[in-house]
Amino acid sequence: MGRAAAARQQLRSRLRTEFGRLSLSSGAVLLLALAFACVPAIARIKPTLDSSWANGLNEAIDRGLQFGSAIQFTYGPWAELDSISPLSLRLLAPGLILYALVAAALIFLAWHFASMWLSPFVASVIVLSTVVPAVSVLQSFSGIALLLAVLSGLALVVGRVGRRWSLALLAINSVLAGVALEVKFSDGILAIAVVGLATVLEPSQSVPRRFTRLGIVIAAFVVAVATAWVAAGQSPVHFLAWVHGSLELTSGYADAMATEQPPGAAQYIIFVILTLALLYCLWRARESRMQTAWPGLLLGLFVSYAALRAGFTRHDLGHSAQSFLILLVAIVAVASIRRAPVSIIAMAVACASVFGSIQISYFSALDPGQLAARAINDGSALISANARASITITAFNSIRKTDNLPQSISNALTGRTVDIDPYEANIAFAYGMTWAPVPVLQTYSAYTPYLDQLNAKVIASKSGPSAVLRHAGVVVDNRNPVWESPAYMVALMCNFRSSAESGDWMALIRTAPRCDGAKVGLGSKSYIANAKVSVPRAPGPGYIVVASIAPKFSITSDLVRLIFKPRMPLTIAVQGDSFRLAAGSSRGPLVLRVPSRLGWGSKFGGAVDYDYIQPSVAGTVTFSAIPIH
Repeated sequence: MGRAAAARQQLRSRLRTEFGRLSLSSGAVLLLALAFACVPAIARIKPTLDSSWANGLNEAIDRGLQFGSAIQFTYGPWAELDSISPLSLRLLAPGLILYALVAAALIFLAWHFASMWLSPFVASVIVLSTVVPAVSVLQSFSGIALLLAVLSGLALVVGRVGRRWSLALLAINSVLAGVALEVKFSDGILAIAVVGLATVLEPSQSVPRRFTRLGIVIAAFVVAVATAWVAAGQSPVHFLAWVHGSLELTSGYADAMATEQPPGAAQYIIFVILTLALLYCLWRARESRMQTAWPGLLLGLFVSYAALRAGFTRHDLGHSAQSFLILLVAIVAVASIRRAPVSIIAMAVACASVFGSIQISYFSALDPGQLAARAINDGSALISANARASITITAFNSIRKTDNLPQSISNALTGRTVDIDPYEANIAFAYGMTWAPVPVLQTYSAYTPYLDQLNAKVIASKSGPSAVLRHAGVVVDNRNPVWESPAYMVALMCNFRSSAESGDWMALIRTAPRCDGAKVGLGSKSYIANAKVSVPRAPGPGYIVVASIAPKFSITSDLVRLIFKPRMPLTIAVQGDSFRLAAGSSRGPLVLRVPSRLGWGSKFGGAVDYDYIQPSVAGTVTFSAIPIH
């Protein structure tokens, strides 16, 4: 018998042995788990922030808009894998297949590793009662790909993956990380980082072989990224620009979007306890599977840090669930029968923390009736055009009833390409408008100068949207609406005029450039923290007064911001109000005074006239005036 035939025979024998461990009862439980976890969700069309970007991105994908050029967001050209929309089904078939495969792989591997220290049936019950319900409410391809990387990587460094299978598992996870990168950039980065670290730290390999395998991992990742990019209809020309913009979004997120909301400190305490439980399991794993504990401990610390950044940077109900999911699968990967009480209790606490974070009933996630109804409803929407049309009509009617766009506004926008400011792309779809978004399609996300300039260039260009529908009073994290994407806001004032205003809506129509004169410098001032800085008067009645602020953060503050998130965000007090401001947006130009000739209503920024600003961090402010005709 030749080597190839012997290898095939050995593989068949190993597979028979593995699946032979599945008794009828444990197999039935595992199949039930797979059925629950592999049902993708349909993104609903609602007048909400998240629904807006989800359906907006799917519309952009369906229209073939180029990411990195026409679109730049936290999610990439495969965003539909995380939010399948009835408005866009271009990537439906590959999306369903990839989602089902990665969910099935996660559940099966979790069972496989759990059955190494428990009986197959008990392992099935543990997985069904912890991993499955938690993952079934996540319903995110990129999130599950990250969980799979964590599960596989930690299992690898504690010796739960045979040497013959380890390279294949690493390569598969690299491919999935490459696809996840183009779904949600940050999840893809974390996934490939975990896979790369696991490759380098794998104790069963010599140092030269580790780096050879690392080369294979990187090559698989690069090929997957390139293939997914082209398969999504994207041009290679725009890839580096998309990566640049995605890095800007990722690096600026901690400063711009960091927040602390209930439940607060309790979740930090639980997170620390689960991290200690994970490290304890890794430490004990060395007794039988590792000569030293440091590879597992090092990877465990990185996984915990990744979980902290993923779920606690923006710490509110919902985001922290991903942290506890990561710790849950990490503990599953390294749990031990020698410390079964610690392992099982830690998994139970992690699972409970997931549901506590999203405030969904644990038992509803295991209710076969509810899961079956969801599968039938979503399944019919996926395969039936009539079902999708019914969902869409109902949703559009609901949006029109909720937002109640006045007829005068609708008339002003008729026949024009329209950007929606500050968000709510669903408005355009519900009213049949020709949607023409700026690249960072929700202005609160343009929180670095690079991202801000992307929006400003498009809104100032004649090839950009011919109209903008602006909604008043929309505030994210107590930020000033006229300081969101500040260069874009100035470009909007300089290239659009108000055509109609009614209620909370204003229709802006493109006009000839109004700010073609020379900018006038009004001086610079250094200030201490929380000091009032007087805003100079405009040099004439036809000037917009703007400011550029250069805050001077302490070394300690910069380090904390780099490692995690700012302890205290930058705030600017003006005329009795205090607004949060992303550090990247502080460079401005921040609008401080506008002349009456701007012609905008007061609720849309037309009455901005600040006599002073009061920044919470010391620094330097530079004032200037922009002429407007």
